[in-house]
Amino acid sequence: MRLGTALSLLAFAACGGEATGPADSPLAGTWRYEAVQESPAAELRGDVMWRATGADAFEGTVSFTETTAAGVRIVSGTSAGTLYADTLAEFTFIVAGATRLHLGALRRDSVAGAWTALSGGAARGTFILRRSP
Repeated sequence: MRLGTALSLLAFAACGGEATGPADSPLAGTWRYEAVQESPAAELRGDVMWRATGADAFEGTVSFTETTAAGVRIVSGTSAGTLYADTLAEFTFIVAGATRLHLGALRRDSVAGAWTALSGGAARGTFILRRSP
């Protein structure tokens, strides 16, 4: 998913996308996170653990390794978000002093999309989450 498409999805969510969902958010649980950062180039791999805070809202923790040409570092922090129309997930990671906005499509046991840094630099990329067994 291109960043422009992701930002268009954000505009949809902010301008009228209605949050819906069952009593427990379909995103509650543990997810395996894999992402690619465009510039500077990096691979991100780790885990996200969310709990439902409402029918459409969730929050939790994130921890991943960030691998760059300079080496590997472990990054952890908090995450929170909303599921719109049972298919569009919008969530943030607050890690290493930066906020990263993620927008993705929920399909069965995965969420795939794009992310961009809202603070702490101009990093951006793509991601996929896969539900852990």
